Amino acid sequence: RIARWLWMAETMGEALSAQALRVGRDSAVAYRLIKTRTGLPWTECRRRGTAWFVETYLGDRAAAARDGNRQHTVVTNSTREGGALRARG
Repeated sequence: RIARWLWMAETMGEALSAQALRVGRDSAVAYRLIKTRTGLPWTECRRRGTAWFVETYLGDRAAAARDGNRQHTVVTNSTREGGALRARG
């Protein structure tokens, strides 16, 4: 979902709020989902782009699946220490 939203924003210039509303989702829910899953606001994810998201999040998940380990790294606000993010996983 997030990769598609980023891709649509990059290629079509479509705002996240418009994408969410088009599929009947509240735009605030979409923004919260991105913040929850990535630990970053939409504006930062958008700046980093689809390639960053795929490499960072989907790449880890694909590698874990190949290795037979379905766990993946989750970064949350609760893992912040002194302004730096610490990954759990």
